[in-house]
Amino acid sequence: MCLEQALIDFETYSKSHDNNLICLHEANGTYLHVGESCKNVTGFEMVELIGKNPYDYFHPDDHERIQNCAHFPVLEGKETVQIEFRFRNKNNEYIWLKSKILPIRDEAGNVVSFFSISKDITIEVEIKEGLAQKEKLFNQVGSIAKIGSWEYDVTNGELLWSKAIYDIYELHYDYIPTKETLLRFCEDDISRNRFEQALDEVTGKGISSDFTLPLITTAETKVWAHIILKPEISKGKTTKILGVVQDVTADMEMRNKLKTLVDELTAQNRQLEGLLQSLPLIF
Repeated sequence: MCLEQALIDFETYSKSHDNNLICLHEANGTYLHVGESCKNVTGFEMVELIGKNPYDYFHPDDHERIQNCAHFPVLEGKETVQIEFRFRNKNNEYIWLKSKILPIRDEAGNVVSFFSISKDITIEVEIKEGLAQKEKLFNQVGSIAKIGSWEYDVTNGELLWSKAIYDIYELHYDYIPTKETLLRFCEDDISRNRFEQALDEVTGKGISSDFTLPLITTAETKVWAHIILKPEISKGKTTKILGVVQDVTADMEMRNKLKTLVDELTAQNRQLEGLLQSLPLIF
């Protein structure tokens, strides 16, 4: 793009993109021209930015990344660069901008300046960060409670697991699960058939399931898993299966210990009753 064409494009974009920050820059980044939408995006008037170095407004932690991933590549001739970064606005608050940068060349083909179109994506970034924080919290809670979840897409066969599922099955996080993986860890044919029947019912009939069965992990550790399956139905058909798995090994072991204790006490009580019945009556 030559400078003459860049000026034409600058005027065109400035008039048609009220919500984008349209700028022409010198090779070192200094603002040459700033579109009227500048105030809508940053709060600054045009004259407040013209002649200024944009690095004065970039977040200090973003300087090196902007230089290496956007500024220098454009000066070296890369045709189009996109980058996200933080920009200090008129209220002295940082907003997130997503910029598309295009080089401007002289007649000899040398890059002499560049053109940038920036969009405020602060809300998008905050939503992503919020979701990431919630996912992190979910994984932490799942790890503590030993509860994991998975989602199986019946249409394309894709299976997604939460981090806690990998922990329960003692798998590496780079392992790619399939539907067969769900049955692979069942301890025996009885538990495998029970799980497979539940999958068939939730897939074919949309019937939810709730059951407990023994699993054998990759490290050959026996765990008891409480499993809940629920269908996601669209137009009368199950399109996805949502699964929740909780490691209840400790609970099962406690139940078994209590049962053993009750059995022992019952046996002792019977022995005592038998002993009392065998004693002679004394009047």
